[in-house]
Amino acid sequence: MGVSRREFLAAGTAVTAIAAAPRALAQWQPSPRYPDPAVQILDQSFGRYRLGLARVEQIAAGMRWCEGPIWFGDGRYLLWSDIPNNRIVRWDEES
Repeated sequence: MGVSRREFLAAGTAVTAIAAAPRALAQWQPSPRYPDPAVQILDQSFGRYRLGLARVEQIAAGMRWCEGPIWFGDGRYLLWSDIPNNRIVRWDEES
């Protein structure tokens, strides 16, 4: 069974993204500007859904592969799983 060109390129892109992720996260800084330049429109047909007052905010780092998140409105906290490190991470507004 051979690998198609599309599958080969997708795998190469994934490897590049994984290799560049730690450096990109280490240099990440929140933007004081609106609209946030970190939010990019890749397909112009989705441009009408962009919120001009939305911004990207990094709330955690150091995870290898995460799954979730889920927001619990009653407790006002966010949970997600860090699968390789075998832990569940919690973020709340106060701490």
